[in-house]
Amino acid sequence: MIWSTLTPRRRGAGHTAPGGRAAQALRTSALATRRLHLGCGIESLGHGAKLLAGWTNVDIEGDGGRTFAWDLTDPFPLPDGSIDFVYSEHFIEHLTLADGAALLAECRRVLGPGGVVRLRPPDLRVLAARYLAGDVRGWHAQG
Repeated sequence: MIWSTLTPRRRGAGHTAPGGRAAQALRTSALATRRLHLGCGIESLGHGAKLLAGWTNVDIEGDGGRTFAWDLTDPFPLPDGSIDFVYSEHFIEHLTLADGAALLAECRRVLGPGGVVRLRPPDLRVLAARYLAGDVRGWHAQG
C-alpha cells in the first residue's frame, strides 16, 4: 500500500473504536472547533499534510495534537448537529461510491442547522490535459 489515505479500510474493521482514545481525542477537538477537515494528509508519507488552523484535521493516522486519527469509512464519534463546517480537498474521489455516500450521510448527520459541507475534488480537465500531454510526474502506481 503506497498511501494509506487512499486505501480506506473495510467499514467496521475496528481501526477506530467509538469509545477508544482516538475517538475521545477527535471528539474533544471537534466539539471545541466545530470544524472538520477530512483527509488532511499525512506528513510522513511524502506528499505532505495540509493542516488548517482552528480546524480539527483528520486522516487515517494522526498525532493527537495537530492531526487526529480516524478511518473516514467509519461513523464519526460525534453527536448529531455538533459541527458547523466540514471541508475536504482531494479525498472523496479515493473512496468507493458506497463509502463516499456513507461519508456524506455522516457529514449531514453531524452538521448543525445552517452547517456547510465543502468538497474540493481534483479538476478532471486539468488531470486529463496533463495525461494527454504525457505529463504524469507525481503520479504513483497503486499496488
